[in-house]
Amino acid sequence: MKVKLQIKTNCLNKLMFVKILKNHTGLGLKDSKEICDRLHELPYQPVEFLLDPPVDINPNEYAKLFREELSEIGLEFNMSGGTDFERNRKLLVLGLGEKEDYVSFLEEAMINQKELLNLALNKLSKDDLKEVFDNIKTI
Repeated sequence: MKVKLQIKTNCLNKLMFVKILKNHTGLGLKDSKEICDRLHELPYQPVEFLLDPPVDINPNEYAKLFREELSEIGLEFNMSGGTDFERNRKLLVLGLGEKEDYVSFLEEAMINQKELLNLALNKLSKDDLKEVFDNIKTI
C-alpha cells in the first residue's frame, strides 16, 4: 500500500525513525535512511513509498500501526494514502462515488486528523451525534 508522508519538524530520534521505516516497508537500512534523509530536506516535501503489511494484517490497520509508531517517537507528520488516495479524492470531488465510497474515504482520512473529525462531527445533528455516541463500544 502506497503512503505519502510529510514531516512537520525534524525528528529528534532519526535512528528509531529509520528503524520504523525499515520494519514497515521491507526496505533495507540504506534505502530506509535515504527516505528519512529526503523527508528531512527543507522545505519538508512529502515522500511516497510502499508499506509492506504482512498478508494476515489489514493494510489500513497496518497503516494505523505505522502512524502510531511514528507518533510514539514524537514525530509530527501528515500522512495520506499516496497516489491512489489522491486519485480517489479527485473522483469523489467530482461526485463520482456512492455514499459508501465517501464514508470509506473519510474513515481513512480521519486517522490522526482531529480537525477533520471535529468538522465532520459538528455537521451532525444532536440526534445523529447521540446515535454515534450510543454505538461507541466501551472497554
